[in-house]
Amino acid sequence: MSKLKVDSAKQAAAFVRQVLATPFSVIQKPQTITSLKSADTVHQFRVAVRTLRTLLKSFRKYFVDQPSVDEMDAALASIDASLQSVRDADVMVDWMLTLWTDAQAEPVDALQPLLEEVKAKQIEDRRRLATSLRSAKVRAQLNQIAGLIVAGELDTDALGNFKNRLATQNLRRYKEISREMRASGLKKRPASELHALRIQAKEARYLAAASDGVKGLKLASEAAEYGKLQDILGAHNDLSVLNIWLKMSAAANVEHEKPVAILQDALADAQRQQLKQLKKLRSNYKK
Repeated sequence: MSKLKVDSAKQAAAFVRQVLATPFSVIQKPQTITSLKSADTVHQFRVAVRTLRTLLKSFRKYFVDQPSVDEMDAALASIDASLQSVRDADVMVDWMLTLWTDAQAEPVDALQPLLEEVKAKQIEDRRRLATSLRSAKVRAQLNQIAGLIVAGELDTDALGNFKNRLATQNLRRYKEISREMRASGLKKRPASELHALRIQAKEARYLAAASDGVKGLKLASEAAEYGKLQDILGAHNDLSVLNIWLKMSAAANVEHEKPVAILQDALADAQRQQLKQLKKLRSNYKK
């Protein structure tokens, strides 16, 4: 390998380790576990986990011991799953209050039984999350991830073509999302397909943001566009999750039927507005 490629590989190796260390630093902060009562802390923790998972998958080929990368992703997937129900409850509370206000419904007192039900779920889910994150198993997993990021052996030959491979990865993700966005019937797709598109946008956003500025790669504007798409689809998915929970609540308690009906009407209108916004973004994606 030429000296130029060796130098390029060293720079790429330093970049890979640094960009993985950034989200990991959020996950391993000792104070994070003691501040899980904050919805923002849970959100930032979850974003860090998902960012790290995306980057580990994208940079997997640069590690010599790729099975170890897969093991680390599996560990992060388990942590991500433990965050899911906590985040869902946080978002449901916010959306219920917003939808109730948008509907100009009765005094918020009529909503309190539903809010109390979700808040009880919040407390229990947070307790389970804190217990999980404090466990010896998770601590050992985080130590393994730290070791991989700091000292995992990297493939010098693969890193010699780092910029070109990174550019190719980003272009492929753009084409995949563009194809989905330009397809017909965008507004009529089932929630599951829109959720899958959201995941694509989220992962493309994290990779583009990390890639921006790597030897001339200018991807900040693309990352911003993915962010808009992710926000709209994220809100749509949050409301789909809330709608399922509302149906279950109304079926279990007849007293909840009236407030649930009010919320569902406002919810349906909110989702229609989100789908209109989604359609407007289509022109930002080339065929």
